[in-house]
Amino acid sequence: MAKKATRRRYTSTEKKRILSIAQKEGLTGADVQKRFGIAQLTFYRWRGPVRGPKARAAQAAGGLTRAAAVVGRTAGRAAANLDAIREEVRSGVRAVIPNVIREEVTNYLSEILGRRGPGRPKGSGRGPGRPRGTGRTKAAGAKTAGRRPGRPAKKK
Repeated sequence: MAKKATRRRYTSTEKKRILSIAQKEGLTGADVQKRFGIAQLTFYRWRGPVRGPKARAAQAAGGLTRAAAVVGRTAGRAAANLDAIREEVRSGVRAVIPNVIREEVTNYLSEILGRRGPGRPKGSGRGPGRPRGTGRTKAAGAKTAGRRPGRPAKKK
């Protein structure tokens, strides 16, 4: 019976070394697999996304925001620069809040007031989800006894 391959855990320094060699020499996943004995999927997982929305997000996070840059530079002296960090956060919040409020108010009003479907005039009488024939009430004295509303009377 053949032995099952055991999993090996790589330290962060080993991962960094392998990734830096692969980047310097332009190795592909298959090259890394042959040279270091690491599965291609493992190599690509370590390397992270290269294309697509996740890569763009990772790249954007790599170019730190001003507030994150302030925090990164002042990690040792955070108490001294706490006011600068707070001001950066406040300015970011001030920039975002108006859009958030506008969206929330718009959503709330559309829930309360409802939305007309495309092509329907303002006073069409039928709201969404109401069957035909139940839009308007009948005039006073109309014959409705003994039948359900919205149904035509049976012919005799």
